[in-house]
Amino acid sequence: MKTNYVIQISFAHPDGYWWEAGSDYEEFIDRYAAYTDEHTIKFTFPEKPKFFEALSYLKKQGLRYVRYYDFELEPDELDSYPALRLGLMPLHAMDEPFLSSVKFFVKSFVKDGQEIIKDVETGQIIVSARVQEILERMTKGVEWTPQPISAGQKWFWMVPQQLPEPIFIPNPYSITRYDRSNIPDVYEVDFDGRRVASDANVAFLAEVGVAMNYQSQTPTEIIKTDPEAIATGKIINALKSIGVKDILEYSFPLLTSDHPLSHKKQKMESKPQ
Repeated sequence: MKTNYVIQISFAHPDGYWWEAGSDYEEFIDRYAAYTDEHTIKFTFPEKPKFFEALSYLKKQGLRYVRYYDFELEPDELDSYPALRLGLMPLHAMDEPFLSSVKFFVKSFVKDGQEIIKDVETGQIIVSARVQEILERMTKGVEWTPQPISAGQKWFWMVPQQLPEPIFIPNPYSITRYDRSNIPDVYEVDFDGRRVASDANVAFLAEVGVAMNYQSQTPTEIIKTDPEAIATGKIINALKSIGVKDILEYSFPLLTSDHPLSHKKQKMESKPQ
C-alpha cells in the first residue's frame, strides 16, 4: 500500500465559513504546482522529503494548513486487502422519507450509472439488482429487502451484520455533532486520514465479506458515528470487475493493526485561528 502525504490550504473554519488561501500563498502554490491540480486546494506528495520541505516553507511563512495521509492500494493488492470502506453514492434526502427520496432520485442515479446509494439522513443503503446478486453470492448474514421503485427496476435494501468492534481513529482533530443525520446522537470525526480495522474486525470481514460500522473509537472514547459499510478487497474487486461506477473512487482502505502508522499519534495540522 502506498502512503501519500497531503497538505491542504483551504478548509472549513471553526466559525462555519469556508476559509480560502489568499494572496500570501501565491509563492507556495507556484513552487509546488506540480503536486496539485487546478483547484490548488490540496497538495499530494508521494515522497517524504518534498513533503517536509513544503511543510517547512509554510511554517517559516507562518501560513495555516492541514496535513494528513492518503492511502492508495496497488492494483494487485486490492483482491487480498482485508478492509475498505465500501464506495457508494451519498443521497441527500431533502427532508423527505428515504423511500420517497429514492423514488424521486434513483432514476437520475440509474441514468448516471450509480448502483450503490446511501441515504445521508438515515444511513440506509440500497443497491441495484446486479450488485445484490454479486454480494448475495459472496457475503454472509446480509438481509435483503427488494424494492421495485424505479421504472420497474428492482433495487434492494442492504442490511449487513455489525462489526464486532469500533473502527479506531488514532489521531482525531475534532469531534462534532453530525447534523445531516436523523439518527440520534451521531457525531463525525475530523482526523488525519488514518482509520484502523482491529484484528477482530478483519477476521469477521474475512468470514462475512461486508459488515456495518456504527461506532468509532479514539484514544479516549467510543462515539456513535455515521453508519458505513466496510468490505473486503475481494468484494470491491468483484464489483469493479462488473463495472460498478466509481467503486474504486469512493472505496478507501483502512489500516490493519500491524501497519506502522496504525497507532502512532502525532500532531498533524496547523488550524486556523
